[in-house]
Amino acid sequence: MNLHDVPVSSEERLPVRFFGWLGGALFFQLGDSVLRFAIGWSAAAHGGMWAGIALSATVLPRTALMLIGGAVSDRGSPRTVLIRAVAVMITACLAFAAITFAIGVPLWLLILFGLLIGTTDAFSYPSNGSMPRLLVGTDLLPRALAMRHSGTQLITLLGAPTGGFLVAWVGMTGVALLDAATFAVLPCALLLLRPNPVGQPSQRKSSVFRDAIDGVGLVVRDPLLRPALLLTAVVASAAIPVATLLVPLLARDLGLSAGAAGLIVSGEAGGSILVALTVSKYGAFSRPGLVAPIGLAITGVGVATLTGVAALPLLVLAAVISGLGLGLFVSHVGPLMLGSSPDGYLSRVQAVIGLAQGGSLLVSNNALGGIAHATSPDIAALVCAAFLFLAAVAAAISRPIRSSRLYRPIDELGSRET
Repeated sequence: MNLHDVPVSSEERLPVRFFGWLGGALFFQLGDSVLRFAIGWSAAAHGGMWAGIALSATVLPRTALMLIGGAVSDRGSPRTVLIRAVAVMITACLAFAAITFAIGVPLWLLILFGLLIGTTDAFSYPSNGSMPRLLVGTDLLPRALAMRHSGTQLITLLGAPTGGFLVAWVGMTGVALLDAATFAVLPCALLLLRPNPVGQPSQRKSSVFRDAIDGVGLVVRDPLLRPALLLTAVVASAAIPVATLLVPLLARDLGLSAGAAGLIVSGEAGGSILVALTVSKYGAFSRPGLVAPIGLAITGVGVATLTGVAALPLLVLAAVISGLGLGLFVSHVGPLMLGSSPDGYLSRVQAVIGLAQGGSLLVSNNALGGIAHATSPDIAALVCAAFLFLAAVAAAISRPIRSSRLYRPIDELGSRET
């Protein structure tokens, strides 16, 4: 069976407004990547359990408020919600910098700062996640998301070592100040966009809470979104903590520096970039359900290999392998879920996805931190690899995922709007 049945035409170009948003979003991602690495590294000095708790603090309020954030975004303008959320984040960073300059960086302050970050994420995540489809439509979505993913991974490639360097050079105070500057680029870019491409406020008579519940009900009832959501949640719980929690712990256990830990994380990002750039240029395979299990199995191999080597080059190579597999998974399942979301529900579906990921991370960060504390970071990484292999099997046997398609049938391509 040919996986690449009907690719999107390479002659179709992404609109300029998409690149305007993408540039601002990538600057925001740069600050976020540096900040999260810095929090994880600083908290890791207090042990694996406290590192897990500090990272969970960034997830807890996002999980609790994500559905409300998605409903608020769908009821109004995602552009406006995103601008306001980022403004709050900038204020939080400036306040954190002022406090740490005065009293240092105690553990309780890292946790409190994480809670503030998670609260703003609850509103920025669903609105930002809906922007690609609102800006480019459905047909160009795989290429748009692949380009966003390649940019995101490039930022991760730069952000992790930059975070390690900045923590050692200017400390958490300097990191917070620089992050405030990078965050400011996104609202400036959004203000230059015309309002129509990013959606107009809609009139709703129901409450925000009811709209949020409707979004959950839609995903639960949908035969494709439901299994894809469960798969995404499992993958998030097993893959995301590798870079944010386990790599810092593994590096400290091996006596490596913060910069070396950042280099390992960059290896994973580099692998994802190779895949994402390929998809952004040539398009994704039309059968994502056949590609996803392969990607997850490759990721599992890479994560498991991290536990069997001690030399930095081999650790980076294992991370690259993990990134290649993760890039395959994200570049196919991401556009499948966003493209399958009905109009008027984009932010709420993104909110449900974020809720599932956040809830699973809330559990896995603490569980993996506890496992690493009680046994070793290697054991915790092997647990992640095992879950990734199980997710690969689940994706392979799920009929809705296995039979899903990204592109329209060939007889519909002639009627595509230009």
